[in-house]
Amino acid sequence: MIHRKSFAMLWCAILCTCVLTDPAQAQKKESDQKGPAKGKTQARKEGVLRVAITRNFFQNFSDSIVKLVIQPFPEIVKAQTGLPGSIDLASNSDALAEQLANGDCHLAVFQSHEFLWARIKYPELEPLMTAVNKSTPLQAYLLVNRKSEVGQVADLEGKEVCFPSTNRPYAQAFLDYRCTKPGVAPKKFYSKVKRIEGTDEALDDLVDGQTDAVLAEKAAWERYCKMKPTMSSELKVLQESETFPSAVIAHIPGKMPSGWSEIFRKGMMSANTNPSTARLMMLVKISSFENIPEDFEARAQDILKQYPPATK
Repeated sequence: MIHRKSFAMLWCAILCTCVLTDPAQAQKKESDQKGPAKGKTQARKEGVLRVAITRNFFQNFSDSIVKLVIQPFPEIVKAQTGLPGSIDLASNSDALAEQLANGDCHLAVFQSHEFLWARIKYPELEPLMTAVNKSTPLQAYLLVNRKSEVGQVADLEGKEVCFPSTNRPYAQAFLDYRCTKPGVAPKKFYSKVKRIEGTDEALDDLVDGQTDAVLAEKAAWERYCKMKPTMSSELKVLQESETFPSAVIAHIPGKMPSGWSEIFRKGMMSANTNPSTARLMMLVKISSFENIPEDFEARAQDILKQYPPATK
């Protein structure tokens, strides 16, 4: 759970030190401000950089802890750049997309598959850049015991699956869409979706026959294989997810003050060269913030075919 708390701290630090890299320009904007802020629209006019992020990036934290973690953001931005800033939490990706569309924030940080869903409703959303995890790719496995008679996902109907709490949201999408019968929710397909603290504990239980399947992230499974080669040899991969795109930082062109998107992009691109932010990036295994890859749209279409948005 430490790495999730570090992720929250990372966003505060990186957005403070890298987003607005022209202090002189920021000071000028601040000196031009007159009177107190009057709502979000007035805040934008006064040079406030508004960033929003979905609550599920901090899914293992209480609301009070999350608020505590992100609370220093405005003060740090002010100290670093002279320009006030803010960071807000959206309850889900729909709310986040609505905030962006309404102009209530300038930038929104999405899980990649949730960005693709949001863009269907709000086609004006555009990806600005990504937060890349080269050492921990967004891929997951559904594992079973080699001694079991399970040969396909359908054979797990009525059985138990363990889902470690350390799994990220894309893994939940994998469970929902690819690890049940088509159109059947996990809670109806499995006798129980058991939430368990850690992946190692879940895999140990699978080896011991105390559960029927485990959904584990690729990095966690590979680590387990290295640490416990004998035990891991008793398990097999039943289903493998696609590699999901990295988290997306999105905007709507024309809704951000002129030049801010480029200042933000350039600042984030150099985040890994800043000693303080680089140390935090190592903690959460983010190697860099990068431009949108050339194959993003092709991969997006592949993901949407396997993970279409739920109909409401």
